[in-house]
Amino acid sequence: MEAFLAGIPELCNDDRRAFLCSAFHEQRADNPEGYQEAVRFWSQLLLDACRRGLLSRGMAAPPPAAASDSSSDDDDEDDEDVVDRIAAAATAGEAASVL
Repeated sequence: MEAFLAGIPELCNDDRRAFLCSAFHEQRADNPEGYQEAVRFWSQLLLDACRRGLLSRGMAAPPPAAASDSSSDDDDEDDEDVVDRIAAAATAGEAASVL
């Protein structure tokens, strides 16, 4: 994933990366064109990452749970199910309905 992200030109430019990594949901009302641009960028990036198998379950070990973390195994299974469904839809060409 690190190599994949390093190859994204938009993320190599400091100003562009700052824009794309900002809390763009706040732009929805203030800058609707910027908001749509950021949503399109991340949607396409996630789709590409799924198609390459970079977001598949089991690709990396999950981070260790913090001592105060109250999440359950069921939450982890739900997250894995979502990633599996996105990856399956991406490879089946149904990404628009999932994203």
